[in-house]
Amino acid sequence: MAALAFGARQGSIEQTAQERYVAEGERGQHMLAGGQVDQAAAVFAGLLARLGEAPSYARAVVLGRLARCFYVRGHNEQAMARLQEALGLIGELAPSEGLRALRGTLYSELGEVLRAMGQHDRAKQALCAALKIAEELQDLRAQGVDLNRLGTLALAQGNKEEALDRCREALALLRQIREPAVEAAAWHQLGVVLHEQKQWQEAERHYLKAARIGEQHGHLAAAQESWNQLALLNQQAGQPAAAEAWYRKTIEADQKSANAFGPPSTAGVEASHSADLPFQVTVDEERITDYGLDGDLLVDGPRERRIIRWAGEANPLTEDLRPTLAPCVRARMDDEGAIGLCLPVGEPVFERHRGCTVIRRLRREIRVSGTSAILWQLIGAMDGNRRVADVLSDLVPGDRAIAARVLGALAATGAIDISGRPIGRFIHSATKKGVIPAGGLEGDEVLQLVMDGDNGIHPGASRIALSQAVPERLRPLHALTRSRRSRRDFDGLSLSRDDFDALLHTACGVTGAMQWAGREVKLRAYPASGGLYAVQIYPVVLRVEDLAPGIYHYRSIENSLDVVKKDIDRTLFVDAMLPAERQMVAGVAAMFCLTGRFARHERKYGEGGYRMLVAETGHISQNLILTAVALGLSARPFGGVFDDLLNRDLGLEGDGEQFLLSVLVGHAGGPLKQTP
Repeated sequence: MAALAFGARQGSIEQTAQERYVAEGERGQHMLAGGQVDQAAAVFAGLLARLGEAPSYARAVVLGRLARCFYVRGHNEQAMARLQEALGLIGELAPSEGLRALRGTLYSELGEVLRAMGQHDRAKQALCAALKIAEELQDLRAQGVDLNRLGTLALAQGNKEEALDRCREALALLRQIREPAVEAAAWHQLGVVLHEQKQWQEAERHYLKAARIGEQHGHLAAAQESWNQLALLNQQAGQPAAAEAWYRKTIEADQKSANAFGPPSTAGVEASHSADLPFQVTVDEERITDYGLDGDLLVDGPRERRIIRWAGEANPLTEDLRPTLAPCVRARMDDEGAIGLCLPVGEPVFERHRGCTVIRRLRREIRVSGTSAILWQLIGAMDGNRRVADVLSDLVPGDRAIAARVLGALAATGAIDISGRPIGRFIHSATKKGVIPAGGLEGDEVLQLVMDGDNGIHPGASRIALSQAVPERLRPLHALTRSRRSRRDFDGLSLSRDDFDALLHTACGVTGAMQWAGREVKLRAYPASGGLYAVQIYPVVLRVEDLAPGIYHYRSIENSLDVVKKDIDRTLFVDAMLPAERQMVAGVAAMFCLTGRFARHERKYGEGGYRMLVAETGHISQNLILTAVALGLSARPFGGVFDDLLNRDLGLEGDGEQFLLSVLVGHAGGPLKQTP
């Protein structure tokens, strides 16, 4: 189980919210992967106790993980009890596609446990239930895994022909999804079945294939298992020298056998598609689910994989549209001459449940076959500026009708962008948590990056020393800048109403007026490009004297608050933060959320407005921080949120206005931590 890749691992200094999230989230995963099963079980058991007995999504997830720990330790009775309890809980929750996928995973694992206990009939019932769910979801990965497990079960029952059919079907499915680990396991398992039937050559061929895939892709444990089976096979076939060679692992891959197999089977692929199209569009779709649990634990959920032939309408686009490949799409040609368009991971979708944040992402590849030459010409001609009519005019007349339908199919599947969405909005959506991975620096590299300062920028330049004397008139501001530190130890104390009001008015309020074209324009305490003031300020009040907890909107000109949402649930609001940040945010008095109104900037500055919007956000943030320090408070900029959840709390809909940054304000206690 691999943790969600939001950022780098834990370094030796305090890291960003994303990096801390990963480091904490990987904790439970690494315990299991590293064989620390008892420690992992203790983590999950402790979390289960905190969740209570009430049915919840989180409880079902944790029960499943705890069952895995018991199964690995050989405590099958306890594993079975936890899986059955988890399945019972799911039956009490409101139905959803995510829960259906989780149910399928739990049934599959229950089947494995029951098989290990020798309860073969019950195991088959559980595995068939899992397979049915996988088929309904068109999840090829889960279908392949469940079929393999049914094959293993059939072999244990002595049903060798059924085992052979199940494992062959599993391999046909798993070869399609191009995941070496699961494909190698399928080759190996089919080899085991053939081995039991004393089909020595076929078994050897499958073991060889499994070992080669495992070795080539770094899955050495899987390769070693196949080598051991090859040694056993040769012993049983009366070839001790060959068996000894395999035991010593002196194998060199036979390159010919790597190409000895035909193209992947299309079993399990939905066959319906528009028969009149001169080309074929296939959608390879992976849906990734992860669970953010209390205690800063992030665990994997189901990885669903579908490969379907697109059956939509390839309607030609309007001639005045300006198509372009969607940003970050990568094009490649495969061995069969088809063109694959790899789309970036989609913007995550978040669901908030008690004790559990469900994170779902979508990764897609669009594969077009039968018209590669035309598609390459279209890819070269689409730049976002040229109209559809101009793009098609580059082609020979006989190809234009087909090309128009190709464009329609690509637009319908999301491979090309015809939305006309300004680049700033794309950049904003593409940089939300979980869309684009962080740099991946290790702890020592992060430390070096922080500690090197600005050294090495101009190593050969002469230097001039500057005075550190502070003029009297500058000393108040100098003292503020030297007092500012980003702290995490907010202590839950309230702000006085006077401090809260002074903070907003001083940092964000009106400072004067000017005449412009016969009208009076109010000026504020921070600069804004073009005087547009497109950044909105939403104070989220958690603990302020004489002010009810809630979400407000600050109106600078009137120096007043609009009540957006009254009497918010603090716990529910804190759940919109990344798990590693919730304890910190729970102790603040107020969180000042800064949002951008994209259209306001775009109307004047067009595509270039986004950077000015971000700059305005920084100006407001610094004003709030320095004002808070002047009031004797602690403040820090903060962006460790689940954007979609927070946007919903703020009442924002669509991409017209979105969260950009926030400032946490409160009282901090205890010794100062070393934070930059």
